Amino acid sequence: MEFKGNVEITTTDGELLTTSQLYYDTENEWLFTEDNFEYTDKTNKIIANRLDSNRDFTDLVTGNLTGSINISEYSAILNKSI
Repeated sequence: MEFKGNVEITTTDGELLTTSQLYYDTENEWLFTEDNFEYTDKTNKIIANRLDSNRDFTDLVTGNLTGSINISEYSAILNKSI
């Protein structure tokens, strides 16, 4: 399926994805765009020019990235190994 225009997807958890074009693979439950997008959840604001993701946004790949991503749990792991 293809969506064009002011595409906005809001999850029940309050996550928000906005872009101008989005493709959704219904068989694999996968979404993607080559256009600029913005994804916001409770702790992150991701702005990039490409998105490849599962429908739960737990397996997310982007192009050139701007915005902020919370990595505090990874920092704790790194601090333990130093």
